[in-house]
Amino acid sequence: MIKGQIISKSWTVFLGFLFIFVILYIIILNGFVTFNSVNDYFMNLDDNSTKFKLPKPVYFSTAKDIIEKQNKETIQTKSSLTNTNLIESRPRNTTDYEKGHKDVCKNSWQEDYSKLHQHLLDSNQNKFIIFKTPASGWGNRLRDLLITFHFAVIAKRAFIIDYEVPSPLDRYLAPRNIKWNYKVSETKLTVKRGRRVILNDIKDPSDPIVFEKMLNYSVEINPGLAGNKYQFLADYVKYDLPVWPNLVQMMGCSFYYLFKKSDLLQERLDEWKEKLGYNQNIVIGIHIRHGDSVFHHNQGDKRMSMSDVDFSLDCAAQIQTKVEEKYDTKKIIWFLAADSNKTKEHAKQKYGDKLKSITGAIEHVGHSSKGNGDAGHLSMFLDYFLLQEADYRLYTGPSTFDGAINYITLGTKNAGTSWYMKKRHCVIPPSLRS
Repeated sequence: MIKGQIISKSWTVFLGFLFIFVILYIIILNGFVTFNSVNDYFMNLDDNSTKFKLPKPVYFSTAKDIIEKQNKETIQTKSSLTNTNLIESRPRNTTDYEKGHKDVCKNSWQEDYSKLHQHLLDSNQNKFIIFKTPASGWGNRLRDLLITFHFAVIAKRAFIIDYEVPSPLDRYLAPRNIKWNYKVSETKLTVKRGRRVILNDIKDPSDPIVFEKMLNYSVEINPGLAGNKYQFLADYVKYDLPVWPNLVQMMGCSFYYLFKKSDLLQERLDEWKEKLGYNQNIVIGIHIRHGDSVFHHNQGDKRMSMSDVDFSLDCAAQIQTKVEEKYDTKKIIWFLAADSNKTKEHAKQKYGDKLKSITGAIEHVGHSSKGNGDAGHLSMFLDYFLLQEADYRLYTGPSTFDGAINYITLGTKNAGTSWYMKKRHCVIPPSLRS
């Protein structure tokens, strides 16, 4: 009897182990659990074997993987201008310039010109006005580019930008409404460069015959517009702006019609905004332009000394006092864009961690001299848009770059200057004076 019980218990134990082994075997075959020894065994089977099938490995997220994913999502969330939490966490609301320009730039001609531009490309009519970039800085380039664009709109020609130095423009600014980066083959086309166009002689720009007679080449490159070009363009482009004529808004609206940030530029911009502290603080943007002499050309262009720099930084301190009073906060940083690392170091020594700057090559976009043309191009665009997104700006001397910033910041109400009538004078931004 006892012997029978022992045998019965043995069979029970054996069947129990057999049942567990079968369950584990089924689980392994279905790929729910992986062991190195099992994988090694199955990997050594012949490819033609039908006896066993390699189970699909299961990957488990580690705590490190989850944390890294959360950090990445947090940075992306903080970088979004439309994120409610970001706006509520800042002492001052973030300005959505995309929405601002859409609200302001309600212009009746844009849709018509977009259709005309595409029609001219599709139908091979070979009616082009090409803006080829000169060896100048971004401020001069953008001003001349937008003036040429307005002329192309009036003359009903396809506007093309030939911008390859120091690197292609569409690497950082992509087309928005028209394909301005269309590659025009000049083979078998008639080409005219630098034609002088006397705008004051054009009595009726609405008459296409005027331009057909005057612009009788297929490709007109950099037409030299002479006369009162700003007023001419303002009168005939037909902007529907709240206040008209308003040349700064006109240029800004045309910028947003032509350009949007490339994915590469937007990614770098978001990274720097997070790193600099844009998403948590009120930002005072300071632009210091020493002049072309710092790039070893045009040695006569020396606009600022170090004492001028010190005066400008003291002016920034006065602006900060006004900001502190208005918003009752100490969460304020300064962003400095400058054409000299020496100036950045000098300012950093004087004001410490309050002052922020990007790192990267500093090059004149029209006269790259240090072998870092493309890197300098990127640095320039980062400075450009970081100054745009500063809450308040301080211009410290004459520069067309400042004018280019004004185009994309919906005016100058948040901009001050440390110079007035060619003399040192700290002018507080208008929006802080009331």
